[in-house]
Amino acid sequence: KQADYYAYDFWNDRFVGEPSGSSRLKQTLRPGEARVLSIRRALDVPQVISTNRHMMQGYVDLKEVAFHDDSDTLSGRSDVARDDPYELVVATNGYVPLRAEVVGAASHSMECNPAEPTIVRLRIKPARTGRATWRIEFRNSISDE
Repeated sequence: KQADYYAYDFWNDRFVGEPSGSSRLKQTLRPGEARVLSIRRALDVPQVISTNRHMMQGYVDLKEVAFHDDSDTLSGRSDVARDDPYELVVATNGYVPLRAEVVGAASHSMECNPAEPTIVRLRIKPARTGRATWRIEFRNSISDE
């Protein structure tokens, strides 16, 4: 109950917010609508909170995700499909995203949306079906102040 969480709506591709463990999360659905929310405990370092590959939002497609304190880097591998753009949704948790690298991609881009200041999206256009290896480098804005 004392922890904070991130909620992400898969079907609407929307960051829902940061509910506390003691709060109530309420959603109003349109007739016939279904929602799948990922609820992830907020960490002190950048973390993946969703992907667009499968409604399990990372459970099926993410491999070996880790944050490396020594380099302020979040890295992992993702199962991807050729001609199917892949997206990682990352909560920055006070860190500033600097750059991303992806092996196994035809192209990639990183986007920060002013409407979602705590979220960064890494978009990957896979070069082939298989596994893409990615890393996002951050600057720790908390320790840099």
